[in-house]
Formats: sequence, structure tokens, C-alpha cells
Amino acid sequence: MSWKIVNPSPLVAAGRELRASDSALRSAPVIFARRSTWTESRDCAERPGLDAGSRSGTREARSADRARCLRGRGHSLLGRDGRRRECAEGAWCSAQWAGRAAFWTARSARMQPYGRSRLFCLGLVWVAEAQAFKETGVPNPPCKLRTPASSFLSPRRGLPKVRRSQSPTPAPWLRSLRFPRNRGTPRRRRPQYHELRLQGWSCRFLPAASLRWWRDRSGGGDPLQRRRESVRGSGGLESPKVAEGCKPGCLSVACTPRALQPGPKIGRLIIGQNGILSTPAVSCIIRKIKATGGIILTASHCPGGPGGEFGVKFNVANGGPAPDAVSDKIYQISKTIEEYAICPDLRIDLSRLGRQEFDLENKFKPFRVEIVDPVDIYLNLLRTIFDFNAIKSLLTGPGQLKIRVDAMHGVMGPYVRKVLCDELGAPANSAINCVPLEDFGGQHPDPNLTYATTLLEAMKGGEYGFGAAFDADGDRYMILGQNGFFVSPSDSLAIIAANLSCIPYFRQMGVRGFGRSMPTSTALDRVAKSMKVPVYETPAGWRFFSNLMDSGRCSLCGEESFGTGSDHLREKDGLWAVLVWLSIIAARKQSVEEIVRDHWAKFGRHYYCRFDYEGLEPKTTYYIMRDLEALVTDKSFIGQQFAVGSHVYSVAKTDSFEYVDPVDGTVTKKQGLRIIFSDASRLIFRLSSSSGVRATIRLYAESYERDPSGHDREPQAVLSPLIAIALKISQIHERTGRRGPTVIT
Repeated sequence: MSWKIVNPSPLVAAGRELRASDSALRSAPVIFARRSTWTESRDCAERPGLDAGSRSGTREARSADRARCLRGRGHSLLGRDGRRRECAEGAWCSAQWAGRAAFWTARSARMQPYGRSRLFCLGLVWVAEAQAFKETGVPNPPCKLRTPASSFLSPRRGLPKVRRSQSPTPAPWLRSLRFPRNRGTPRRRRPQYHELRLQGWSCRFLPAASLRWWRDRSGGGDPLQRRRESVRGSGGLESPKVAEGCKPGCLSVACTPRALQPGPKIGRLIIGQNGILSTPAVSCIIRKIKATGGIILTASHCPGGPGGEFGVKFNVANGGPAPDAVSDKIYQISKTIEEYAICPDLRIDLSRLGRQEFDLENKFKPFRVEIVDPVDIYLNLLRTIFDFNAIKSLLTGPGQLKIRVDAMHGVMGPYVRKVLCDELGAPANSAINCVPLEDFGGQHPDPNLTYATTLLEAMKGGEYGFGAAFDADGDRYMILGQNGFFVSPSDSLAIIAANLSCIPYFRQMGVRGFGRSMPTSTALDRVAKSMKVPVYETPAGWRFFSNLMDSGRCSLCGEESFGTGSDHLREKDGLWAVLVWLSIIAARKQSVEEIVRDHWAKFGRHYYCRFDYEGLEPKTTYYIMRDLEALVTDKSFIGQQFAVGSHVYSVAKTDSFEYVDPVDGTVTKKQGLRIIFSDASRLIFRLSSSSGVRATIRLYAESYERDPSGHDREPQAVLSPLIAIALKISQIHERTGRRGPTVIT
């Protein structure tokens, strides 16, 4: 099997120099259009295109005397009016320019990085070093121009002035250009690739608009898992068939074999059967086989399927998410990529367990692909952590606990059935939505009270004593008690920390410290103080816990976003957390609600809620957070009092959260705005971009109640004065036009 070189830039020609005669250049189609609505096609015989060159896309080009169709007579074009016209010599042919030689470039030097130009130049424009190209980030072609551009470019009003390239330079990966949605963009279908043929030489190009990277990475979350435009090219993940075949999962994870084609320097690949692996299982396998790292393809807790999310994450050798230094290095390297290699003839049978070997070109030893059971390795690890006999007795013995577990049509279905049903004896009907689906059955696989309504309704009936839900890749979870009693993620983390003695793993290994993200409630801090162990406050993002666990400082970590894990892995682990809860119930012989109320009686209750304002305009969120930071970080803000009803809150401390890693001294700034009041209540504002292409503002409110008589109040009633203060100083509703949050947790 041989490798195929693919160029990710439309102007890169694999380092070759184009030697085209003046006549060839003059005959090359050059099209300038305004408000175009044409359809591209690779070949007019396969997919007829629309007549190009006019504003409507239905008439023959006005400049037919300046260019001719290289195909000549003998094929026809289908216009938008339904009439078929014969393509004659001298006519503009959309099949010619769109299928053979189309690429995109910007109109003027004043075009912004995300594009506001109304006029676009389409076709073969052999120019380089033009100021318009430099300003918009369009790379220079690695070829010398043998004929001045002015000899074949038709002068049109408003076009940038161009000149011939004298010293061509290698083109970087185009990263700043995209199409405006309203004008200048073909609305029917973008080409999968563009192919140039001149004097027997051919090369395929990817459209520039598909190669767009987000530059603003200050919003938190995994920097490698931001939403981007799909790359529609000639191989690998760019294939539309691959996108349609993606399933919810991880590690080379959940895609058709074509998506798993190896690079020329990969020697061994471990893949879950049928491409299914949970995020915790990926971390487990990386650590067990001492792999260099793992690639995770996942929608995480976001909607999936065509038009949904499809993220790419990279876990390093310790099994955890890549730290910022690694992610930044990957990003910098990505900007210099000129070509990549694929092996289109390689076909991997993902359904067959065992090792498969392939002989590839330029490899001295066979390329090995090992298909493993997605659950076995992870299950063996769980056996070393928990007392499975105690949990099995809880689920099958006298007075057995009836449970309900919702996999939400994500990757956790096989794990739930094999671990909870087959291994621990829970009835088969205890598990629901366990068939992994590409679009998660149309659900939003985020385990919270807003989206896990199927589980919530089942638990409210009182038939089940314990309920749990998982997100799409298995690293987040939600716990419910009988009658729908909700356990907040922050309370769950604190209760697990206070009951680690129920787990054999921690009785043997001991507890060295705890970690929590800054927005997570301070309930964990009170448990840590009683156990006399340190607690580390980090920014949002699991990657910040890896250093703490690797250095032996931290045994248990958690986030308010329904993620909890320990040092058995370097990822948050939803099924592990569920088994911890079942172990606590088995040891204490109490219900979920009784365990939670006992914890409140001992440590006090932290009322906590999160308001998510999703799908906001990035510019709007930027200005809101900028103005809010200027307000709360001003020294005069300290000591201000806010009166809401009978409550008076006095500001004791404010800051923009900054984290200094105690292991390597790395400083991470601007991770959220905090307002801490004199009674230990907190307000936190944080910008997040992990939920999609638009931005999300998260508002957190926390209030502490020590008196047991005040533990039965509704969180919204307790926190409403704090929420009113937050909305007043931020003006979120007024500046976004929203009447309320998208999600309340």
C-alpha cells in the first residue's frame, strides 16, 4: 500500500513549479462574481453545474470573448430555470472552473480575519505577495509566475492591485479566512476538492474556507475541542461519508475505517471494537500499555450527528488531557502544515477482535492494528478498586436496591450492561438508552435536570432508589435518589471525599489531597479541613489536575460540571463515580437522600446553582466580560453593599482568577471573575466556548447555610438575591436580549 500526499492549502502545489505558457494562462478561466448563487461540480458530465460569470448564475458569461471553455462542444449545462444549454466554444463553463480550477481569495486588504467582503474573486489567479493576500492570511503560492497577472486578469471595479511574485515562499496553513454567510458564497454545495490540470500536470486542492481555526482561546475548556468548520477534502476525516458514519465514542473512536487511516509514522494503533471506547477507558489503555498518547474523537456532552459536534482531543502519555503547553505547540505546528499523507487503500475491520497487520510503503516492519474489547481492560481496573461482592449483594440480595441508569445513547451503553448488569447482577431493564447512536437519538447527552428528563420522570415515580445518567463519552454523570432527589455535583464530590474509607482502593493507598475547579462550591474545602488534607483550587478543565495527581498531591478531583475522578486515571470517570456511590450505600445501609442530609447536618449545606447563557454572539460576550472585569476589579468595588429585600451583602473580595501550578509554576490567567461577600457567599462569571461555535456565559451563585433548620429550602429561593445582584451588575439580559438562562443547574 502506498501513501498519497494531500495539500491542505488551495495554493500549495506540492512544491512543484508551474510552467505554463502565456496562452495557457490566458485561456485559464478567471471569474469575478457578485452575489453568486451557483453550484459547483467536479465534472459537468457527472453533475451539471450552473452557468457562471453572471450575477444570477443562469446566463452565459458577459466576458465570453476573454476566455474559452477548454472542453469545447459536446456537453451541456443545466441552468436554474430548468433549461439545458449546450456549452459552446468561447463560453464560460461552471463545470470547467468549479471542477477543475477553483479556489477562493479575498477582495481587498481591508478584509477582516472572519470576512466581511462582498466581492470575491474565483478562479485561477496566479498572483503572490499582494497586500490583500497578506492581510487576509491567504498564503503565497510556491510557484513562480511566468506571465504578469495583468496579462490575463480582467480589470474590474474594486479589485485589489496585484503584481508578479519574485521570491515565492512556502505557504502556511490558511487559518484566518472564511466566507461571509450573506454574500459571495455558493449556497448550494461547496466542492469536495478542486483539481487543476494544465499541460498534463494535475494537482488537487482543498477549499480555503474549510481550513479555519479559532484564534481566541481564552474561554476555557479543551482548546483542541473547539467547534470548527468541517474540512471537506479528498481523504481522511474530510470525507462526508466519514462525518455521516461517526458514532459517539473515543480513541480512533468512533468512526468508519477511513477516519482511522494511519499516518506514516504511527507503528501501532489500539482501537475499541466497532470504534467504541469511553474517555476513561482511553486513559486506562494509554496508561496500561504505556502508549505515547491517544486521539479521542467525541462530541462529549454536546449534540452529535450531522450538523452537531465532533471534537478531536489528544491525551498525553499519562492518560490525561494535553496540557496547555502541548496544545499550544500543536496549534503552532498546525499553521505550518503544507501537506499530509494518507493511505486510502488501507481497510481495517473494526468488528473483529485481535491483531491485524499491514505492509505499508516506506515501513521496515508491519503496521499493527489491535482491536480490543471496549470494556474488558477498564473492567479489570475497576475490580482492583471496588468490592464487587458488596455491590452485587446490594443489587441482588434481600431488600435489593432497584436502580435506573440512562446511557443517553452514548458510548456508555456497553459498559453499563457489562459492568452493572452482567457483572454486578442488576436486572437488564435497569439500563436504558444503551444502544450507541450517531446522533444520540436526537437527545442532548448532557446529564443534568434539563436534558436527562427521561431518567428524572422515572425516578419521580418512587419505584427506583438510585438513578444515574452519563454523557456521550462517559466522563460525566448525574446522581438521583428516590422520588427524583437531586444530588448536585458539588455535593456529590464532597460526599465522596467524606466517605472514601468505604472504597478498598483508598483504604490501601490513603488520601493525600483534594482538587476542585474554581467554580465548584467550597463544600469540598470543609471536608478537607476536617480530614486535615490540602485542597487545590484550579481553573475549569481536567488537564489542570494531571500535574497534581502525577506529583502525588491529589487523590480525588472534581468539577461542578458533573465530572469526578481519582488518581486511578487521569480523566474524570462517570462509571467510577456511580460505583463509589453504590459502595457508600452498601456500606452505610442508607438511601441517597439520607446520606446527603447526614452530610449537610455535619458540614452544613452549600446552596449552589449555575445559569448558562448559551449561543451568544462572541462579540457581545467579550464586551460584557470586559466591562464586568473593569467594574469588579476596581478597588472602589470592595466594601460596596447590595440590599435585596431583607438581605444585605457586603463585598469582601474580588479578583480575576489566576492559577499558579504548584508543581511546575505555570501561570494561567483570566479564568473567571469572582465576587466574594463577607458571609462567604460567592458570585462567579466565566466565559466558556466548549459548548459550540458561539459563546456561553456561565453565572455561578453559592451561599452557605450552617443551621440544619434551613437545609430544606429551595436553592432558587435562597440564591435569588445573589442572582439579582449578578444580573444587575452584569446587565446580561439587557445586553443580550435574553429573558433568562438557557440551562439552570
